[in-house]
Amino acid sequence: MRRSLSLYLIAFCSLVLSACGHRHGREFLGKWVNVDHPSDTLVISQDGDKFILADSQHEIVAKYCDGTLIPNNGKGWCAYLKDSDTINCAGTSYRREK
Repeated sequence: MRRSLSLYLIAFCSLVLSACGHRHGREFLGKWVNVDHPSDTLVISQDGDKFILADSQHEIVAKYCDGTLIPNNGKGWCAYLKDSDTINCAGTSYRREK
């Protein structure tokens, strides 16, 4: 009885952890507007475990790692600032479009 309870508990914990794993990075999704240059916008979408950062001229694939998005070109990063609902991408601040 004790063994089967332990197995059920392990299976339940594994299920919960795997279900939560797909939510990482959701705070980045959406359309963002450059704080200093409102005509400059950035759209962040997700394709599986990859994130696509697209502006009017470029599209870059990024990976979520420790709370930031790291582009696959090795240049820069994007961090989400929860208090202000903004992102900072390599020194440029974006606010979520309303």
